Amino acid sequence: MKITRTGGNIIIDNLTDKEINIKSTFVINNSIEATPFSSSQSSIDPKGEQSVSISEFVAVNPGQKVEESDEKAKKANYYKHKMKSGENIGWTANIQNGNYDTMNSFSINFNY
Repeated sequence: MKITRTGGNIIIDNLTDKEINIKSTFVINNSIEATPFSSSQSSIDPKGEQSVSISEFVAVNPGQKVEESDEKAKKANYYKHKMKSGENIGWTANIQNGNYDTMNSFSINFNY
């Protein structure tokens, strides 16, 4: 697996000949939990790649103003977080095989 940051995106390349799954969480400024993909889990095809935005994504934080119009999102305290200069992201992830067995894990910190 290769991870590359290009501006406001991260590109994850699956260098293997097998599908991998990534179960992960972002934590912004050590306090705001966010989902880097459309859910906490994403799969990447063999020799495929996945792009993840680190400039804007759905986040959860009690006490934040919820800007989503979806009622389910409001009840869960979801909101769209737009990164600002000086903020940081801690990304923790488990890399899993096709059977969802964890093969490895990583943690990366980004300053925006």
